[in-house]
Amino acid sequence: MKSKLRENLQRGTKLFPFQHYRCQDSNGHIFIPYHWHPETEIIYCMTGCIQLLLDGVEYTLKPGDICFANSGQLHQITSDTVGTIYYSYVFPLNSLDFLLSDDSQNLCLDPLKKNRRFPEQLPKTCSCYRQIRAEILEIISINEKQFTGFQLQTKAALYKIISHLYRENLFLSRNTKETPLSSKSEDIRSLLIYLQDHFSEKIYLEDAATLLHMSPKYFCTYFKSTFGTGFIEYLNHLRIEHACLLLTTSDLSIMEIGFECGFENFSYFIKQFKKLTGQTPRSYRHSNF
Repeated sequence: MKSKLRENLQRGTKLFPFQHYRCQDSNGHIFIPYHWHPETEIIYCMTGCIQLLLDGVEYTLKPGDICFANSGQLHQITSDTVGTIYYSYVFPLNSLDFLLSDDSQNLCLDPLKKNRRFPEQLPKTCSCYRQIRAEILEIISINEKQFTGFQLQTKAALYKIISHLYRENLFLSRNTKETPLSSKSEDIRSLLIYLQDHFSEKIYLEDAATLLHMSPKYFCTYFKSTFGTGFIEYLNHLRIEHACLLLTTSDLSIMEIGFECGFENFSYFIKQFKKLTGQTPRSYRHSNF
């Protein structure tokens, strides 16, 4: 079940599987639905404001805020703020391993892969915030320029970030026992997989609520607190995201795409598409070809 929400993307290259992302939408509509990946992700808000959900816990990131999504952790990023720019850097921990095992490997890197995890959010009040922020900005700069040797400098910056977190004792224990949070995470996974499998069909609120053994009224409250938006709004986000994909990868007509994505009313599809992307489906298709 969990594999359905896994993001399967090639990071960087096979010899350097590290990936730098600059995320921006001039219309202020960013929607990266819940997903997970085995790599660690550093998220840095440059301008504007983003809402980050980590296993159902919401963090509001403003300029200068830093968060970490750990390996396997469900996360979602949204923004309705015009001019928002955020960066993320995704990297596999095992690519930081040393060929020759030493104390830095045994005492720092190995525990990170076994029983330690990154803090979800780095407080701006901690003494190492400025150093870590400087290393993140360095990673952004060198990965945008990619001059000779940027791979080594990127790794050096990541090692520094990890060492700063160790020095301030900011790494958390990885608890493998069942907790209310992990139980909630499984509920989120089940619901997301259901929505991904059926978003092109007519989905009734009662059916989704029954999946989690909740009354429709309580489910609405639960969904809003967990996903940061209402059930119908989230479902429309999923449908519009798929519509964007079809507009750029298929020859289907705009009306066919609307129906294919679960919209029973064509004018409502156009209205929702423009609301969430700032463009009509036709202009979106033309601007992405």
